[in-house]
Amino acid sequence: MKIRNNPLLKGLAFLLACCMVAGITVLGLVIALNGTAVMYGDDWGSLYDVQRMLRQDQSKILNYLVIQSNISSGRPVSDWERGAYQEYEAYLDPANTNLRWEVTDQNGKVLQGNVPEEESGQSYTGQLRYDAPSTMADGEPAVLRVWVNDWMQVQDAYSRAIQIGILLHSYLNVILVGIVAMAVVLVVCLIFLMAGAGYQSKTGALVLNWFHRIPGDILFALIGLATIFCVGLAVDLLEDVVYHYQGAFWTFGRVLAASALASGLLAILLVAGLDTFAARCRSHTLWRNTIVWRCCHFAWSCVLWLVSYARRTWKELWQNILVLPLVWRTAVAYGGYALFTLFVIGLWRWYDLLLPLWIVATGLLALRQIRWAAQWARLRRGVQEIIGGNRQYVIQSAGMYPDLKEHADVLNNLNQVITQAVEDQTNSERFKAELITNVSHDLKTPLTSIINYVDLMKKEPIENPRVQEYLEVLDRKSQRLKKLTEDLVEASKASTGNLSVSLERLDLVLLTDQALGEWVERLEASNLTLVRTLPDSPVWVYADGRHLWRVLDNLLSNCSKYAMAGTRVYVSLECGSQAVLTVKNISRDPLDVPAERLMERFVRGDASRTESGSGLGLSIAQSLTELQGGTFRLDIDGDLFKAIVSLPIDAEPGTVLQL
Repeated sequence: MKIRNNPLLKGLAFLLACCMVAGITVLGLVIALNGTAVMYGDDWGSLYDVQRMLRQDQSKILNYLVIQSNISSGRPVSDWERGAYQEYEAYLDPANTNLRWEVTDQNGKVLQGNVPEEESGQSYTGQLRYDAPSTMADGEPAVLRVWVNDWMQVQDAYSRAIQIGILLHSYLNVILVGIVAMAVVLVVCLIFLMAGAGYQSKTGALVLNWFHRIPGDILFALIGLATIFCVGLAVDLLEDVVYHYQGAFWTFGRVLAASALASGLLAILLVAGLDTFAARCRSHTLWRNTIVWRCCHFAWSCVLWLVSYARRTWKELWQNILVLPLVWRTAVAYGGYALFTLFVIGLWRWYDLLLPLWIVATGLLALRQIRWAAQWARLRRGVQEIIGGNRQYVIQSAGMYPDLKEHADVLNNLNQVITQAVEDQTNSERFKAELITNVSHDLKTPLTSIINYVDLMKKEPIENPRVQEYLEVLDRKSQRLKKLTEDLVEASKASTGNLSVSLERLDLVLLTDQALGEWVERLEASNLTLVRTLPDSPVWVYADGRHLWRVLDNLLSNCSKYAMAGTRVYVSLECGSQAVLTVKNISRDPLDVPAERLMERFVRGDASRTESGSGLGLSIAQSLTELQGGTFRLDIDGDLFKAIVSLPIDAEPGTVLQL
């Protein structure tokens, strides 16, 4: 168990704190009541008892003078007054008291007093002097002067009071040190109590007892009222002590006792208040455990319920309104506005009231239309962005009117669907290209071994002619398979852009002539006539010679495989803003496939697929052309097949191109 949770230590700290408060109050009161007499030791007239007794003796002297005036004037005097007069005479006798008094007129002439002759002209401390206005028997104004003899020849209440002051002055440093020490002890006790406030002694958990669960506002109000009551009780007790007891030592002791009692009671209340304040702060119930907070919480709950109910009601009403078609809602709104306008016109004599209302309604309607138009413009911009291919664009539908918001949300969802479909299609194409590349690479190694072993077998002496035929078939088919594999790899690389392209300035005429020279014999072997229409001067283009050669090779190979025998193959080159190379031929088989379909992979012109082609030539040609910044297009007109390759031209300054 921690020290802060020990109930015995808590009780001792609580009691010690109350005692320290009482001690500080008593010592502070000692210095406060006796003023500069205790602080400096040179003005004993500021002592509390001296001041009090001077005021009381002034009243006695005044009563003495009144009774004396009655006796000297012959007015009737009661026995009580005669007895009091005798007591006053005995009390005011200089042999019985250190009190001195005299009555002077306006000119300062002494009229009456108890100052002995040997003390006449004696100086006295001014602060021990007490002057009060008085009147003589004849009604003339006079001044009563009351003071204490400095010699202190008689042992009376005044001498005892001054002895107390001297004693307090001699122990002033001890009193101040005691006040500081008790203040330190008080602070330590309060810190200890507040540190352990609310913790249970056994478990050390934060558990609030019944005192800490009292509503805070009621508890602190009761503590405040009790404090006021204790202060009032202490004041009454002090006044009672001062009024009834005359001895200086006894009076001063009763004053201190009353102060200690009152301050102890106040300390109990204040320390208990600080303890519960700390416990409530630690448990976060200082504000929540009050009647005011509970009332405010209940009122706020009622407000929230009303707001929630109003929202639900409005939402249901608005949903019912939205069920109606937009046209009907618009018609009802503008019809209502028209009726309202007619109503205002009909009651125009009340224009002072209705005209401002009509202006406000018109302004609100205009603002609504402006806002609707702005939202519609935002919607149109969003549609244009989506159509333009901006897949990341999102129409901000927050704050829109319900119909426009619904339309914007549909467009946003549509854009997301399109984006997802494009991504899926792209991924599918990429995966397909990767699959083709990987399979082609996997086939390459065993295919190379087959080709090599077939070649080795052909070099061996084999007498059986059938075996020779078998080897020829194996050689032919393996070469075709090798060509197909290479086409697959090249097609996948070209479509995905993985081929390196090195653009340079080339003469397209020269390159085309070289390609035609390579294919002229094979075309003639297929009974095809080559018709060449090329310019006489060079046509310079920016292209990759290796890839451009492959494009020309694929086009001429396509002609040799699928062109009708006995026809012509036209190769022409035109030069304008671009260099346009055209290859035309008549198809042997009917072209019942769209031009776009022919450029797809594995699509061939002959449906029977009896030719040795792979269906990748045109697709490879298109991809390679686009990699070089050009365009590739097919045109089909009946049986006429036309392939068009366009490349960016690069003409030197001053060069004249002639066809």
